Amino acid sequence: MPSSVPPSEAWYEALLSISRQAADQGSFEVAYHTLAAALSCVKDRPQEHALLEELQALLEKQERPDQRFDVQVEVGLGCL
Repeated sequence: MPSSVPPSEAWYEALLSISRQAADQGSFEVAYHTLAAALSCVKDRPQEHALLEELQALLEKQERPDQRFDVQVEVGLGCL
């Protein structure tokens, strides 16, 4: 039976949970990037304006991972 929860909402909840777990275990790069992914899940939904502000505040509070790592990963994934 299909779920009545939209995929982006289910992904958002799953990513937020992963981010919390990663932060609790000290994996701050994973926590940061899963928060960014959660933000991507809801950024196109105007009704989620308050949620977007909350996520952006969380991202700003969390220390951004080392930029060198980010660029290396993006190059490896073909993003750059």
